[in-house]
Amino acid sequence: MKKLFVIVAVVAAIVLLLPLVGNKIAQEEIAKKIEVLTSYGVKVEKSEVDAGYFKTKNHYEFSVADTQKFLAYLNQFANSQIPPYVGAALEGTVVGVDLEYCNFPLSDSLSVDIYPLQMPHEMMDEIRENDLQLAKHIETLLQNKGVLYHLDYGVASNEFGGYIKDIREKTKLKKGAEVEFVLEGITYDGKGPLIAPSALRTETDAIVLHAHDDKTKIAFEIRNMSSEAAFESDTTYTSSLRAEQIIFDLNDTDGYEEYFAFDFKGITMDFGSDAKEAKAKASADIAVKDFYLHNDFTELQAQGFRYAININEMDKDGYENLISSVEKMQNAGGVFDERELEEAIVTLLEKGIVIELEDFSLQTLTIEAQKFQGASLYAKASLKPNPQFGYNMKAAPMSVMDDLSAEATFKISKELFGYITKQAPISAMALGYTVEEGNDYVYRLKYENNNLTINGKSL
Repeated sequence: MKKLFVIVAVVAAIVLLLPLVGNKIAQEEIAKKIEVLTSYGVKVEKSEVDAGYFKTKNHYEFSVADTQKFLAYLNQFANSQIPPYVGAALEGTVVGVDLEYCNFPLSDSLSVDIYPLQMPHEMMDEIRENDLQLAKHIETLLQNKGVLYHLDYGVASNEFGGYIKDIREKTKLKKGAEVEFVLEGITYDGKGPLIAPSALRTETDAIVLHAHDDKTKIAFEIRNMSSEAAFESDTTYTSSLRAEQIIFDLNDTDGYEEYFAFDFKGITMDFGSDAKEAKAKASADIAVKDFYLHNDFTELQAQGFRYAININEMDKDGYENLISSVEKMQNAGGVFDERELEEAIVTLLEKGIVIELEDFSLQTLTIEAQKFQGASLYAKASLKPNPQFGYNMKAAPMSVMDDLSAEATFKISKELFGYITKQAPISAMALGYTVEEGNDYVYRLKYENNNLTINGKSL
């Protein structure tokens, strides 16, 4: 009986000590992470710990003391080099972080709130100079945690999820303009390191920006947008985006009349790249169910737009080298040797490539109240491998055509073709090569052995 009592007492003591042990382990891990951040230029402005028996809450306030070191840290995880101007934008920024976790060692859930408390000094000084009331509005918003990013993170599983706090702000600017900004229903989840996740999914109910004064009105809205992405490397990934509606409307009467508006509905975008095998491939597929464009000169509406392209049979090493060169150019700040990019393109093309325009089409088009059936284009071009490609491009550019073959099919409705010929009469010359199929004019092009034909007729 005594032995049983001792065993029970020991077990009870261990259970009671677990939260204390867990808290110590967690604090040590947090201290290590902060030590890493401080070694890369982050300064801890404030640190508070509220340690309870079951849960612990930590509050920190961070600023970037050395932007160069901090950007070097971020660049370890970025797909491309982060531009230097990002560092300049961080100077003077103070970010608050609230951590909450369970003290039991077996629990690996971490709850985090991240919120800016202070904007960059240079930015705020400029805003104060131009509009003191707006500066005060921004400062109050930040101090009240009006911009907040919430995260729930499983340390062991590397899975996370969270949301961005809804924002509904209206303010009146110094010169009388009224501005409304809305951010609603943004949630996300993913897997992998937080700074460079391997998978990420987001949902957004609405992003709205309205601004107007006596002479100008601007409206921008995104409704019901979602995105999903999975990353293995710079050259192996998939990503997609869906949006119910994107609207932009500008009406400017300041000095002269200017009107421009668009309304896109049912937007889908899919992108992919795969360089795991010896031959790499990439693809893009963009579709819009319905869109409307209107400006001072014209008004048109269209349904069923799609653009889909596939690039296949790329040499893996050449493709990766090209992507690397493009990233260098994007982040070079205007100082980049274009020869490096040109050489990367030549290196890729000399190994051969196949480009297929799977679909480029429009189902219907309405111009100034006239509705037409649309048009479609399919095309495919193949370039044979040739180690002399680079030399031929410089010495005899036309000889490159010896390695090229291509085919295309273009279909256009008769009524749309008729409208185009009225606007540009020279296009009627294409009728000499036309084949009629139902309500369409069809043009089948083929290029092979340096000979181009349209519907079997040499050009």
